[in-house]
Formats: sequence, structure tokens, C-alpha cells
Amino acid sequence: MKDCIIVQSAKGGVGKSTVSEGLAKQYAKKGNVAILDLDISTPNINIYNDNIRIINSPITQNLSKTRIKKFIRDALKECREQEIDYLIIDTPPTINDSYFAINEVILYAKILFVTTPSKNAINDTAIGIRFFARNKLIPIGIVQNMIGEHFGKEFDSFEEFNLPTIGILKLEKDQKKLENVFEKIVKTIDNIDCKPFKYNEEVFNLVMNNITLKEVKASYIDLPKKFYNLETWDYIREKELEKIPYKLNDPVYNITSDEIKNIISYGESCYVRLIKESSLKQRTYFGEIREAKIIYDNSVSKGTPMFLIEDLGYLWYHEIAIIDDKELAMNIKEGMFQISQGRYIFNLSYTVHLKRMFDRQFTIEREYKMIQDFFKDFGTMDIDHEYMIGMYCSLEEVKEEHTEENLWSNLEDYPEHKEIVKKIIELI
Repeated sequence: MKDCIIVQSAKGGVGKSTVSEGLAKQYAKKGNVAILDLDISTPNINIYNDNIRIINSPITQNLSKTRIKKFIRDALKECREQEIDYLIIDTPPTINDSYFAINEVILYAKILFVTTPSKNAINDTAIGIRFFARNKLIPIGIVQNMIGEHFGKEFDSFEEFNLPTIGILKLEKDQKKLENVFEKIVKTIDNIDCKPFKYNEEVFNLVMNNITLKEVKASYIDLPKKFYNLETWDYIREKELEKIPYKLNDPVYNITSDEIKNIISYGESCYVRLIKESSLKQRTYFGEIREAKIIYDNSVSKGTPMFLIEDLGYLWYHEIAIIDDKELAMNIKEGMFQISQGRYIFNLSYTVHLKRMFDRQFTIEREYKMIQDFFKDFGTMDIDHEYMIGMYCSLEEVKEEHTEENLWSNLEDYPEHKEIVKKIIELI
């Protein structure tokens, strides 16, 4: 990649996206361009050009810094694969986790600050400049936007930071004049001499321990039986299962080197779906999705990966299903919603669908017909979400045992919903 320009302002509404698009159009004349939209919750880059690729997060909800770091790394990987020449990073307003993620992933890049003549915008821009001045990235200049009689005149550059104004965008209807301004800005940026763009890939060390398969075979009896690296794990696992077959039920030996390699590709964290009854003490919902840290140094797992969920504890690989950002985005579209950072649960119909998908072979058509029948009379009622999920879980139990008493006993704390209970009984 030839260059990376981060367009920044701690103030919202000053025109960062406008500047990002203007720069992208000029760089598209010189090569392949990508715009990375880091405004996760409200992406607004809208540009059509065969030489410009727009990279948005598939999840437009609040993400942790760890997830934002992964999104940036995935975007950089995509840029490398697509042979992108110039990367423009459009940032969100305020100093938030996106900026801390940028500082951890990107080692060297040029930062262009955008502001309007208003006092608040200038003050907030100064906050952003001070933030990046303490870090590795390289401020190169200011773009003054919305200059004119309505918003204010040109102003002196931020002299205390020794940053020049490299572009002035006036309130102008003539698109040709605006293009000329952006052309001059790009020429100025290209002539600024600073360190070339570089980022920290932080590739997980697949070796972990440099012991070879030959060495393991030679001294297997004396070695601790644990995960050393991908090369040796399948041999150790097979030897242990050959010696003691019942260890197949041990979650340590249930995982193969290919599965571990797949987990490693997710980096330091991932999203997981809870699909098994686990040892977690707190209440969880079947099929809910949680953000989990991937841990390799747990003595219980003997070096194989475990998944640490904040405030809950550790889960084994067989207790979860790893999902990627695109699958999570699809589930959100189909009715899943976020109840706290890193935690997503499903609406009623999707919860039933997941339970049946993993427990029984029911068709989606039958499932949704039953849901529609149920809501025909009660769809407008204000019913507690957790109660409704619990009710349908009880419905599953009743269908197994064929007793109405089971359902009534499970719902005895909700006498105000007797009519709903009767409706459920009719369905079964």
C-alpha cells in the first residue's frame, strides 16, 4: 500500500466523510482506493466509483475495542488481498475506542484534521490533535470546511501544534472548484515527507513452543501431555486416546489441530453462540451470542483454547459455536438484538427456531406458522421478553411429557397471563 490517510475530528458534523470522499475520488485517478468507515454505529460513506472500495463493519452496533481492532485488521487484510494502493480511514466523532484501536493496530499513517470555523469545532479538533500527538501517528495538516458568510471566515492554523492549513473548502455549488481544491490537497499530502504507512499484524504465533514432532515422538513418555503446537498436537491426542479410550469424553482431547487452527485465525477474541448446557452459574439463553476472549494458558485445558466470557467464566469448544461478524449481522437482521455490550439474544421466534434446530429436526415453515398463530390474538400485548422465552421452553417440556400441569406449575408466578397459557395448551 502506498499511503494511508486518517481523516479525523473530535467534533461531529464538520465534514469528515465529505473530505474522505473527496480525497478518495482524487486518489482513484492514481490507483485502487479503499475507504474504511470506522463510524461503526452510523456509517455514511456513499460513493460510486469502480476504483473505490468501501469497507463497513457488518455489525452497526456498539463494539468493544477488541472487536474494533479485529475489524481494522480484517479490513487491512482485505486491502492487501485486493491490492489497494491508497487507504482513507473515515473516523467517528469524539475520542472513543476506535482511536485506541487505531493506535494499537496502525503503526504509521498520516492524519488530516477537519474543522469548521466555529469555536466548538476548533476546540474539539485541538483535543484530537493533542491525543494523536502523544501517540505514533503523524498529524500533517488541517482542512477548513464550510468557510463562508454563514459559518465563518478562514482562521489562523493551529500554531501551537505547528500544523498548516492544507485545504480550504468554501460553501460552493460549483463541483469543479471543489474538485480542484481536493486535487491540491492530495498533491500537498503526497509531498509531505514522513514515515511510510505500516501496521502491526499481530499474527498469532502458531508455534507457541518450538518442540518438533520428531522430538515429541522420541521423548513422548517423559513429556507432559499438553498442547505444544499445531504440528505435534494430533500425535499427542491420538496416543492418549489409544492408551485410554474414555478420554474421548474429556474436552481437552475432543479438539483437533485443524479446529485449533481455525480458532487461532480469530485472534484474541470472537463471537460464540451458546449451544450446550454449560457450567455457567448465571442465567443464559439457549442460542444467545456472546463476545469471548480466547485463552490458551488455562491449566485445566492443558494449553488447548478455552473461551472466557466476562462475568460468566470459561467454556469449552464443544459448548459453543464460533460465528463471524457477517453471521452475527445476519442474525441481527433476522431479529436478534443487543441487550448489553458483547451480548445478543434472539426474539421469540428465533429462539424457538434455534432450540429446535439443535434439538430436533423441525421445518422452519412449521415453526413460523405456530408463532404466527400464537401472536394472532396476543401480538399487541406488552409481555416481558424473558417471560415469553421461558414460556416457550415450557411449551417444549409439555410436548415431551404431555401434561398441562407442568406448564401451569412453571408459570404460576404469572397469573395475569392465564389466557396466554390457555392459548399455548391449545397449540399442543
